[in-house]
Amino acid sequence: APNGDVFVASRGTRDAPGGVVALRDTTGDGKADVRTHFGGGPGDEVAFHGEYLYYTTTSAIMRFPWRPKSLEPAGPADTVVKGLPTNGHRTKNIAFAPDGGLFVNFGSPSNSCQQTDRTANSPGQAPCDELATRAGIWRFDPTTLDQTQADGARFATPMRNTDGLAMRAPDRRLYGAVHGP
Repeated sequence: APNGDVFVASRGTRDAPGGVVALRDTTGDGKADVRTHFGGGPGDEVAFHGEYLYYTTTSAIMRFPWRPKSLEPAGPADTVVKGLPTNGHRTKNIAFAPDGGLFVNFGSPSNSCQQTDRTANSPGQAPCDELATRAGIWRFDPTTLDQTQADGARFATPMRNTDGLAMRAPDRRLYGAVHGP
């Protein structure tokens, strides 16, 4: 956050559930001495956009209303996109376009669209049927609630699994780090 607070999406551990972990250093020693937790479900990413903190789980994209300089949301989460696929490469990374559009990664359910996934010498499928709904980046309206994947528009494909998305401000282009060929 602009004031130095750090927000982390957590998949959870044996001792703590997934969600958003917020950290604040009030003494200036470089160590967080205030820690809060909110949200739920195994998390992939957090991002501020407008007056909201967006949080992605493996199956949904949520947004919390946000107060500047706060470590906790101003109210309960809204669901922006729900019912997302969770099998295979399930990470949901996000980035925001300059015009406000929300980009979301949908990783492939397989490693290489084989007839028998992750099996040596299994031939690939041609055409690869998973490209219709997976292995790419979709664009959504972040102000519309309760969308499903069908409400989004495919922006880019084929990409096995994009582990990181970012909008580069100088050229206003979307960049991604793709995991695997």
